[in-house]
Amino acid sequence: MPSNYGLWRSDALPGIELQTAVNPGITCRLIQTTHAFCVIPHTDNPDADLAMWRYRGLDHVYRPRMVGMEEPGEVHANTAVRVPTSFWLLLVDPAVFAAASDELERPSAHFAVAHSQHPELYDAFARFYSAARAGSDDLELQTRLAACLRGALTIGGEGARARTAPALTPAGLRRAIAYLREHFMGPVQLDVLARVASVSKYHLARQFTAACGMPPHAYQTQLRLAAARQQLRAGVPLGSVESGFFDVSHLTRHLKRSWCVTPGQYLKPSAAALPDWH
Repeated sequence: MPSNYGLWRSDALPGIELQTAVNPGITCRLIQTTHAFCVIPHTDNPDADLAMWRYRGLDHVYRPRMVGMEEPGEVHANTAVRVPTSFWLLLVDPAVFAAASDELERPSAHFAVAHSQHPELYDAFARFYSAARAGSDDLELQTRLAACLRGALTIGGEGARARTAPALTPAGLRRAIAYLREHFMGPVQLDVLARVASVSKYHLARQFTAACGMPPHAYQTQLRLAAARQQLRAGVPLGSVESGFFDVSHLTRHLKRSWCVTPGQYLKPSAAALPDWH
């Protein structure tokens, strides 16, 4: 069995499983029962040909920043491992993938290629992995997954040509923002927000970002930070602040990331902290 094996699932993403491991030199052969995306991170692997694999009668080479894409019912065979290879697998239930294909109007789509090194596709999967590893909330996880599936179908798929995505209208954007403002304390589901905005969930984040400068989950985080800062200014003890963050460390991490200040520093304003600028 590969070393450093890890397994992740979330109730927010039914039909999704994430596995991570290091293959020290194991060859194997298996049948895929899901849509499988094998991602080769560049941070943990040398810049070289790492491993050989066979799929649909052809030989392929794993390299850093590669995303392998395989379909249910197909045979995958690792034939050689030249150096220990870090990888992770995103396994997507066929029903989940079919729903994404239908919503993106690619009902007959399948993967025309076995792998891709397109930077946007790799980055989409890397962002999803980072969100899962960080324990991000439902809206971010669902948004990151939608970007992965949209990218896979756009870059790696073939079949029915998708029509131009319905645009997020100004009225739809206002409804989405109002919904986030009203529900920022709790979990927001991407499906629900997309219905509120009258746009596909597979296009919502991209169009929302273009209009607002940040995706919906980041907008929600900023609303939570605003509520937390208001409570801190009002003298609410840090441990009693209620703004939607999991705990104090979660609030602290986001406050430092966005405002470059810890809650303790924010609670103790001082003129002595100001530089002597003339």
